[in-house]
Amino acid sequence: MEKDMHTEPIGSISEEPKSIESMWADFMLEFPSEENCWEELSSRCLKDGILRCLNCGYTEKGGKYSRRFVRCRGCTTKIWIFAHTFFHRIRKVRAWLFAIWLRERGYIVSAADAKRALKTAYSSVWKMFKKIDAAMQGQMDGGDLVASSQFKQLYSRRSTETPARQHPLAEEEALESEERQEGTNVDEDKQESFTKQSNDLPLDLISLQPKGREIYEKLSSEPIGFDELCVITGITTPELLATLTFMELEQVITRVPGNRFVRKSETAEHSDNGKAKVTDPMQDRVVKEIVWFLKRVFRGICRKYIQPYLAVYWCHADRKRWTLGTVFDACLNFGYVRSCDLSMYVSPAVVKVLPGGEAAVQ
Repeated sequence: MEKDMHTEPIGSISEEPKSIESMWADFMLEFPSEENCWEELSSRCLKDGILRCLNCGYTEKGGKYSRRFVRCRGCTTKIWIFAHTFFHRIRKVRAWLFAIWLRERGYIVSAADAKRALKTAYSSVWKMFKKIDAAMQGQMDGGDLVASSQFKQLYSRRSTETPARQHPLAEEEALESEERQEGTNVDEDKQESFTKQSNDLPLDLISLQPKGREIYEKLSSEPIGFDELCVITGITTPELLATLTFMELEQVITRVPGNRFVRKSETAEHSDNGKAKVTDPMQDRVVKEIVWFLKRVFRGICRKYIQPYLAVYWCHADRKRWTLGTVFDACLNFGYVRSCDLSMYVSPAVVKVLPGGEAAVQ
């Protein structure tokens, strides 16, 4: 039975969500048996259509295989079709294909809802979705940088990063406290080297690390992009992200649309506490849309995985980018994801947000 997942995109952010039962029924019409699922998966993984044996070098024109391995005709060795790919060691192929099928059509459901149709343990379904979401997150090039604290309304579930016997929000508060502490713990010898310069800088800069001062000196009233800052400062991307986050918290710089940064304007509006407060209306609009959407689908999340959840929103909203077949390709290009990789991952203090186009902010 011929199946083609490369058709026109269906579903949009404005459509009424379908029930998980109706989605499962539609999926079963396309892939009625386990063999059909294996055949679809093998045909997609063998992009060039060639099956190769690493033991003897035998090659043959690959087709659709109804299981995870075949016997080499040259040496009879097992050839594991999905070895060292994103689908390495998978067993429940129908569940995996259904999870990808949902994402490719913009249908976002929680693991708790999906397990009803799959009749699979919640933990297994959760891991499947998180691995697929990690592959989509790997495609998040560009976009705006937003402090994870802007999504505090969503943090209602605990994770391994949540302090013991505390509310899930304590995870974000602990991260903010750590960021501030790192910015103020400067070695005494370094403190002496820049004390003389402090008189010429705003008072908020006195607590910054030397690299924060270097970044501030490169900035002006004209916006400078994040990539350009990486080049002119020579600071690594992770360290630059962390330093810019702290500088935003200290309100000495402002991020503007397009991942660009400027010095905090002296003429900016001030809040009741006397600190400058500059907001981007379009960014606020997108953040509100994301919060509304994730609350509707997941009813609350943990801070630890906010970045993958933002990738999920992007996949749902930007149907021009995520046409049918693109999620599958993202998984194949991403490579194998171990369960320990998921447990060790923690979203940074500054996360990437990619709006979903006009439909996402109506």
